[in-house]
Amino acid sequence: MFAYAFHKGYEMGLLDDEAYLEAADRAMAVCTGVVDDDGAVRRVAGPPGGPGAPLTVTSYGQGWFLKAACQLD
Repeated sequence: MFAYAFHKGYEMGLLDDEAYLEAADRAMAVCTGVVDDDGAVRRVAGPPGGPGAPLTVTSYGQGWFLKAACQLD
C-alpha cells in the first residue's frame, strides 16, 4: 500500500520530496521478495487484522501488490 501511495502521490504532485520515490522503490523490493513461485504474495495479515493476526495469502494482498507493480512499472 505504501509503495503505491508514495509513488502515486509523488506523480500527482501531492508529495514533492524524492525520498518518497526511494521509499516506494524499497517497499516494492520487499514486497517482491515475498512473492512465491506460484505468484502468491505471502506474509499478508489475515482477517480480521490487527496485532497477532496470522500472516497468510489474501486477495487484497494480491490486489495491492498488483496495483503497486503497475504503478511502479
